[in-house]
Amino acid sequence: MVSITQVAVEKISDALYGSISQFPASSCAQIKVKTGNTISGTYYLKKGEESFSVFCKSVDSKFVSLGGNGKTQASAATSCDAQSLVIDNNNLTRWIDPDATADDTSNAKPFACAGLSAGSAGESCGHLRQLGIKKSGAYWTKYNGPARKVWCDLTTDGGGWVLVSTQNPDGQLGQITATDFVDASKSQADAKPVNQRYSQSYLGQLAGQGQYQVMVEENKGSNDRTNGMVMMYKLNNGEVLPFTGGNLDVGGTYSFHQGSGNYYEVYNNADGSGNWLGISTHGSGWRGMPTASRCTYKPDFALNNCNNGDYKMDHVGAHGGTTRCTHGATGIGVSHWIRLCSDFKYISGKGKC
Repeated sequence: MVSITQVAVEKISDALYGSISQFPASSCAQIKVKTGNTISGTYYLKKGEESFSVFCKSVDSKFVSLGGNGKTQASAATSCDAQSLVIDNNNLTRWIDPDATADDTSNAKPFACAGLSAGSAGESCGHLRQLGIKKSGAYWTKYNGPARKVWCDLTTDGGGWVLVSTQNPDGQLGQITATDFVDASKSQADAKPVNQRYSQSYLGQLAGQGQYQVMVEENKGSNDRTNGMVMMYKLNNGEVLPFTGGNLDVGGTYSFHQGSGNYYEVYNNADGSGNWLGISTHGSGWRGMPTASRCTYKPDFALNNCNNGDYKMDHVGAHGGTTRCTHGATGIGVSHWIRLCSDFKYISGKGKC
């Protein structure tokens, strides 16, 4: 004879069927059959020896799973970044089920989700490239700190670049209020640039991981962009960009890239009267480095002769930043990208550190 206690326990277990991890269901459909519940939300299933969380939802009168923690095929998610469907999953590779209306996950396949959520953040943009991410865009990265979304260039010279600042002509980048996020949707080289950069503390975080490269390019339509011309230099561990609050002073040295991984050591030539806060390559006879040696070709980072070769950054007056390789126009705007030298273990670029 079934005792009153047993009946009570069964009623409780039926009521909790699938709603807590201690009473996992066999499927979302069985939750509907056993409890009558069809409220969309997180439930718990068990297949074989695996217990996992899923998101159940009513679809075409059926109560079905839209994915779980994505750690195994049985608990596949429907996408990488659907946080409500992917519970406590920090795996860089997840099982993804393209069929969002079925409990059967037999067609799920492992998918590289690195960088598409805070939980799956890559160590850096270069790390994402090493993990197989090839499309430039907004990704979550750590850079030896908390995960944050950044804009990664994963194509130029093997990839691995993080966008750290962008400005309109005469934007006086060093004088504006530092923003903590460079809006990738507005900061792409071919989009409308805006005056913004990361906080000095975050730039210091990047600079504190060893030597790193800075690539500067015009972020508006110009001869330089059309011809694929950029400038690039290398800074040592702890030398911070931009220089308002940074530590590369007048006379500070850095290495200007001259193509295919070759560098020419120069130093900040500000004389104080011009109020330069950062680097100026302005002028034809710049520390023994001719203008024709200051530009490289972005697609392969080979040295290309140019007829100007001016780069200025963080002037306290007009022309807060500008770069120009093949023409003499001023006020053209600049984007700055950083790539850690340590990321060369992930890529094979010609602009080697």
